[in-house]
Amino acid sequence: MTHPKKNAPGADGAQGQSNNEHSNSVAQQDFTPEAAATALHATLHAVTRSLLCLTGGNPHASLIAAHTALKALQAAGDSLATIAGRAP
Repeated sequence: MTHPKKNAPGADGAQGQSNNEHSNSVAQQDFTPEAAATALHATLHAVTRSLLCLTGGNPHASLIAAHTALKALQAAGDSLATIAGRAP
């Protein structure tokens, strides 16, 4: 009897969110103060999600969420650098 391969709990949601956030950030390229604040907010949520996944015994989903946090933090930095007059 063969069993279908299952992903770790939370991995599908974290990967889907990571993919969505990446395509949204590339498509929008918004360099406003609101975009920087939103990116920082997304960073906070992704870090929290990463820690929850890690403490919940799901290191794969934790890594995906940590990667999402880094991308969001980079987007915030790009927005702030543009606002300050320095190109990203």
